[in-house]
Amino acid sequence: MALVAHLIVKHPRLGSHPILRLIFYRNTTGVFLMSIFKRHTAYLSTLLMMMCLTTVCHADSNTSPLTLIDFEAAKLGQPASELGWEKRYGNGDPANWQVAKPQRTGNTSQAALSIGGADVQSLHPLNLAKPIDTQTRQLHIRMQLMPINHSGTAQPIRLAIASTDLKAVTPYFGMTGHQSKEGGKYDALRFFAGDMKSEQAISFNHWYDLLLILDIDPHHPALCRASMYLKDMTAGDEKFEPVSGMTKVEFKLRDNGMPAQWGYFQLRGSYGGQVDNLAIGMGAGTTDIAQVNVPWTKSELPGGPVFAPITYEKDWKSERDLYGYNPAFIPNPIAFDQNNKPYIRQGYTYYAAKEYVTRDPIAIQTLTTNGQWEKIDFTQAIYKQKPFWDGKMHTGPFSNERITFDKDNSLYTIVDAQRSNIGRVYLCYRPKVDSDWQLYGLPLGWTALEAYDGHNPIQQPPAILSMTDQILRLILPQKTEDGKLKLGDPILIATDSLLVPNHSGGANHCITVKGKTYITWAGSNPIEGQDGTPQYIRTYDHATGELSDTVLLGVCGHGKPDNHNLPGITIDSQGILHVVLGAHHNQFKYTHSNNPYDITSWSEVKPFGKPRHPDKWGSYTYVSLLCDADDTLHVVGRWAGAGYYFRLVYMRKKAGEDWTPHRYLMVPFRNMYSCWYHKMALDRKGRLFLSYTYYANQLSDAQLESYKAKWPGEIPTDVTQHAGNWRWGMHPHDPGMLVSDDKGETWHLATTADFQEGLK
Repeated sequence: MALVAHLIVKHPRLGSHPILRLIFYRNTTGVFLMSIFKRHTAYLSTLLMMMCLTTVCHADSNTSPLTLIDFEAAKLGQPASELGWEKRYGNGDPANWQVAKPQRTGNTSQAALSIGGADVQSLHPLNLAKPIDTQTRQLHIRMQLMPINHSGTAQPIRLAIASTDLKAVTPYFGMTGHQSKEGGKYDALRFFAGDMKSEQAISFNHWYDLLLILDIDPHHPALCRASMYLKDMTAGDEKFEPVSGMTKVEFKLRDNGMPAQWGYFQLRGSYGGQVDNLAIGMGAGTTDIAQVNVPWTKSELPGGPVFAPITYEKDWKSERDLYGYNPAFIPNPIAFDQNNKPYIRQGYTYYAAKEYVTRDPIAIQTLTTNGQWEKIDFTQAIYKQKPFWDGKMHTGPFSNERITFDKDNSLYTIVDAQRSNIGRVYLCYRPKVDSDWQLYGLPLGWTALEAYDGHNPIQQPPAILSMTDQILRLILPQKTEDGKLKLGDPILIATDSLLVPNHSGGANHCITVKGKTYITWAGSNPIEGQDGTPQYIRTYDHATGELSDTVLLGVCGHGKPDNHNLPGITIDSQGILHVVLGAHHNQFKYTHSNNPYDITSWSEVKPFGKPRHPDKWGSYTYVSLLCDADDTLHVVGRWAGAGYYFRLVYMRKKAGEDWTPHRYLMVPFRNMYSCWYHKMALDRKGRLFLSYTYYANQLSDAQLESYKAKWPGEIPTDVTQHAGNWRWGMHPHDPGMLVSDDKGETWHLATTADFQEGLK
């Protein structure tokens, strides 16, 4: 399991007792070694710390530390022996620590904790009452320090927790020689952040509160991440801000375990620093949630904010079971009006063979000014025209439940009632908040609305794509003077379309900017000599009514053309079009137009993400794609990977940079088939929202029994021949929503407070 979750903690007060806090999200046996490095620009004279090792989920906040080391200010500068510390210089064995000389000159060789010399260390035993969990997936370190302009060259600060199994603990935990000649074991966690150079200015003689957040995946070191946040307490900062411009951040990880009863805390480095009020503990306590910068509604998430990745557990335990997640809204694809007010369709009505599953009444949810969610009945227009309607419509998986707002704040959404007694597809339209709903018939088949995507302002009614029997048409509604819509004749785009965007991903397949609509699709006819699905683009000019020639963007996926391999399109602030070519258990591919608002010339199509292993595992499927105000591309997809675990992952590409490695958002407890039906959206402030609902199949016998026990109302069929060990009669569960308010750096479970924050 990879980690991406970051908790940003707020210091409760500005005082003389700074804190360094380590937070462990889970507990069993493990060895953790951590090094923190201070930036070159800030030289240290005084360093005050307190460390706490704490579990975070569902725990009592009043916890005594397992061990406490209190250094009084009056004792600073005294010899180490008077404080019970052993000093170590160089690479000698412990027996020589008192006599070995530093490899380099130190400035305070006899001081207790004012350490000089590049190879000088102070160690103190830890007595831990509980083991540290080897399954720990996130680590927080918090510290307060005051930089001063000190002579000499600033060196890194290094903090370490190590087992005494390391018989002769080498001073270079961040180096490759981490195993002692006496046969000590490998470290479970080694953090090395080499010289945190930052573009961010630091003021000397100011107290700073720093928070370092580490996301740990021992099995995939390349996926581990580190982020630093700080605030100037002297200046009265109330919130942490990301440290900008950091470089050379990496992890080194090993799988060793830490003994339950002891270890070492180690402070080393070359600087003129001193330590006071150091507390080391591990227990069942939590961070004071009132201090967290992330918005949060306690009634919807009792234990406080929960950050991705979220890992389900055995017997179908999801975020509701693990964290008590109970949002006041029903998560589903979300849209935001021009005032950033959220709107979410609700109602799960789903056809499974002859079974019609109904869950929650059909409505649109929106947030009132008092923080309550109200329901809007948007089906009234259908009953007005068709009073005999049986009320059945297709929602949930395989249906388009997008809502789109134009510049006038008019609302548009699709009603798919093809399998009801009226057998139609409609566009529902509300010109203003207090207007009556209007209804317009659309061609049969699947239908998709263009969604807001950062740089497509939706000046007119949104474009609609409609497909029947591989015939893809574009519909461009227009407003009339009497407050109604005129749909016009459908425009033929392609006769070989595989577009089925109503499954997972939900990226835009068309986007409208400056009077032109750009349409992408996947073709059903293979390209001779090429394996995979061809993916195309055309442009329709609203002013002239002209349709451009078809341009082949590339071929993606493997085997025959496949309707999983669907492209997504977006546009940046400069008018450059960006397309991600969809895949089915392959790498996604990326290309962009070479000129603004032009489809005739494209960059080389290149794969991104983790390559697919030819024999052992799959790769990516289902593209979600957005471009934010900074022209950063955001992609979410499903990744099977090693062991065929269908995880939901996130990647991004900042302007002018490469794609980042994927990071986990959602992780199932089991391998074989899983699907998240994910859809991503931007609000008007640039925050990212990701809705999902989990579906599983290809269950083992034990998993099937626990599934039936949890959802006795469902009746899975016997195994069919479809995809091996496949059963019908199983449905998606536990809809959820993640939000990122820091441009994809972190993701957390959304509660009502997140939407209230967006309305401020």
